[in-house]
Parts: sequence; structure tokens; C-alpha cells
Amino acid sequence: MRSSLAQFEGQHLMCRGRMRHWIDHVDSGVRQVTVGNPVFKAFNPLKCFTEQEALSREDHVNLFIPYSHLPSYDTKFCLLENISFHGYVSSYTRSNGSLDYGINSTPQNETLRKLQKIRAQIAFVYTVPDSSSLALIENVLLPLIDELILEIDELGDSLPTFTMTRNQMIDELTFASEFAKGILVARSSRQFRRKEALKSKKKSSRFPPALFPSF
Repeated sequence: MRSSLAQFEGQHLMCRGRMRHWIDHVDSGVRQVTVGNPVFKAFNPLKCFTEQEALSREDHVNLFIPYSHLPSYDTKFCLLENISFHGYVSSYTRSNGSLDYGINSTPQNETLRKLQKIRAQIAFVYTVPDSSSLALIENVLLPLIDELILEIDELGDSLPTFTMTRNQMIDELTFASEFAKGILVARSSRQFRRKEALKSKKKSSRFPPALFPSF
């Protein structure tokens, strides 16, 4: 029994380990994943996972994932694949009637996945033609950035920080917002100048009426 986890029963913790195997309980709609050498840590949005003190280390632990949560896991379910996740410590009864402690999955936070999407959008708008990027920046990219900043603020101390701290995320999103707005302003001005130049060119191409006498 993972007795060292007993003191954390009911607590929401972050964990990192390596998948040993899993079983799908189709009747209950749950995937039971055995995670080897898991390290458990508390949430601290100001520190990355590797910087935080370990609360518990185990030989293995069972992670119970409802099928509805699986799409939120940013990992491949492969033998010995690393897995980072968060969930609640809970007790359960083994098939032999003994008590043990495992982790009940929660829907995994997708902040980093959304941040990666914003990075891709920034790279895209930087390379596409002026006219086609303006609407994308204004209607898609900037709202995505604002929504993610708000989401991070609302998560507060429950933000998982496996690879980035909250401050690092906010700093990158703030920079992305300013960068996108700079592109928007520059290309909007350039597009306006091009339209005006085109108008002037069309006007100058017409024959001046004064050159033709009226009869």
C-alpha cells in the first residue's frame, strides 16, 4: 500500500512518472494506467515542477482516467512513455480486498497546448501576405491571447507548471500580443497607403476632359 500518500488523500497534486502498462475498464469507461516511479508535488504557479520539493515518491501508482478526460492528455499512451498529469489522491479497494491509494484524474489543463497554438499562429501571420493576415490577427489571434491570459488568472494557484511558470506564460503572451498588434498597425497602414496609391493611379490614367473641345 502507498501509505505515504495517505496523508494527501483528497488533495489535488501534480505528478510525473513513466507508463508501465494500462487496462481499459470498458464497462465503467475508465482507463487504469500504472505509472512507474511517480513523483508528487504541490501546485506552485511561481515555480516549475523540477524546482519544487517532492511531497512523495513511489515505486508505482495507479492513475484512473475516465474516457472523457483522455483527449486532454498531451501524451502518447506507449510503454515507458513519460507522463505528466494532475489529479486527486484517493483510496480504493483492490480486487483482493486490501486498501490502496491512487490518483483520480481530472480533465488536464490545456494552457500549454493553447500557448503552442498561439505560437504557431504568430509564426503564420508573420509569413502570410498583408491583406490575409489582418483579419486573422484581429479576429482570431488577439482574442485567443486575451482569453488565455484571463484563463491563467482565473486558475490562480491551481495552474499546473510542468514546464513553465505562470509569470513566464504571461510574459510570453504579453509579448505575443504586442508583437501581433505591431504587425496589425504596420500592415493596416501599409494597406491604406496601397489603396490610396491605387486610387491616385486610376485617376491619373483617365484622359483629362479639358483636352477635348465640346461642339
